[in-house]
Amino acid sequence: MLAVVVGASGGIGAAMVEALRHEPDVTSIIATFRSTQPAPTQSALTQSDKNLSPATATPVEWYQLELTDESAIVKFADHLRSKLSQQTSVADDPQPGLRYFINCAGVLHNDQLSPEKTVRSFTSEALATSVAINATPTLLLARELGPLLKQESHAVYATVSAKVGSISDNRLGGWYSYRMSKAALNMAIRTLAVEWQRLYPQVSVVALHPGTTATALSKPFQRNVPGGKLFSADKTANFLMAVMRSLTPGRTGEFLSWDGTPIPW
Repeated sequence: MLAVVVGASGGIGAAMVEALRHEPDVTSIIATFRSTQPAPTQSALTQSDKNLSPATATPVEWYQLELTDESAIVKFADHLRSKLSQQTSVADDPQPGLRYFINCAGVLHNDQLSPEKTVRSFTSEALATSVAINATPTLLLARELGPLLKQESHAVYATVSAKVGSISDNRLGGWYSYRMSKAALNMAIRTLAVEWQRLYPQVSVVALHPGTTATALSKPFQRNVPGGKLFSADKTANFLMAVMRSLTPGRTGEFLSWDGTPIPW
């Protein structure tokens, strides 16, 4: 079975790749990066995993993907179709398919973008950039990859969201573009789950909140995180894997925290 990690050059994405390399029901992994392919690490492995021989770890195929380029996403889906077709021709299982898909890509700040403290700092350009990276790719990928999920076994289609995208949980305000893009992502996930429950009832479609993780995305804001609430990337990856493993066919359209608890939309 195939696992796909989109945005694997980020802290959480790279750790997810390493965690998936030791999942027993994953036989191949495709990981995407935007510009720089990360060097492999062993940081996400538990102690029991570290005792395994490197030969038992699932190999990773790296694929360069620009998520804001719709034609590149179509080409990526073609690549996955080709890979699954090749697996079908050599596997005893006549229906190899996607087991785990997780989109870890996202942006909060960069050289041109910073979270707004007040509406006076809001610009349409910032919102457009946030939506283009945080929300749109998950739906474009779903449009292309949906047919690959026609398999008998259970599959998970997940994306890393954020608790700040919850409308009912918003008590602090600010961060307009990031909040709005993650709320849009959450609506996309919920709507996709309704459609796929009819088309692909064996697929769980979920949004996942990773908690505050020690990555470049959260670095400017880590000083405000309470003790014990700043997770390493490998810890976050293990948490998210546990949540995805816990899902069963019929459980779909949920917004779940790193510990599996539901978050209000």
